[in-house]
Amino acid sequence: MNVEPNSPLTAMHDPVPAHSCLGTCGEQTSDGHSLEVKIQRWLLQHPGLAFASLVVRRIPEGICIEGVLESDEGSPDLCVMLGHLPGVRRVINNIRVVPVTISDD
Repeated sequence: MNVEPNSPLTAMHDPVPAHSCLGTCGEQTSDGHSLEVKIQRWLLQHPGLAFASLVVRRIPEGICIEGVLESDEGSPDLCVMLGHLPGVRRVINNIRVVPVTISDD
C-alpha cells in the first residue's frame, strides 16, 4: 500500500513520521541506562541491604550511587561489591547510612 505523506492513513502506517519532533517510548534503553537499572535492581534485591531510597547513575567507566541505607550494623563496602560487576570499574558511593532502630536516649 502506498500512503501519501499528508493522507489520514499516515499515522496508522507511520506512528512517528520522520518530520516529527517526537520519539518512541518503550524498551529502547541505552547500554548505560540498562546498566543503571540492573545495578539498582540488584542492590534493592540484595539480602541484608534495606534502602529507603536509591539512585544509580552512569559515570565514565562506572557508576555513582546515592541514597539512604537503613542499617544498624554500618554499611557494607558497596564499592567492592559493585566493582565486581561487569561494566563497573569505578564506584562513587554517596550512600548515607541511617540506623533502623531509634534509641530512647
